[in-house]
Amino acid sequence: MTAHHCDARGSGWLVSAHAHPVTVKPVTADGTRLVDVLDKADVTNSCSLASYGVRVLRHEPASSP
Repeated sequence: MTAHHCDARGSGWLVSAHAHPVTVKPVTADGTRLVDVLDKADVTNSCSLASYGVRVLRHEPASSP
């Protein structure tokens, strides 16, 4: 799920419905980087979700440091 703000900021979240940890490979349609809002980890290529876990992400331009 993704939300876009009027100033072009984007955010989204990944939610696991599994009773065991999973690794996912997010895909963005616009080529943005995905950054975890809590630990600032770049999760563009893959990330882990705990059992029934949730990660809130921020969309950033691919050229952001």
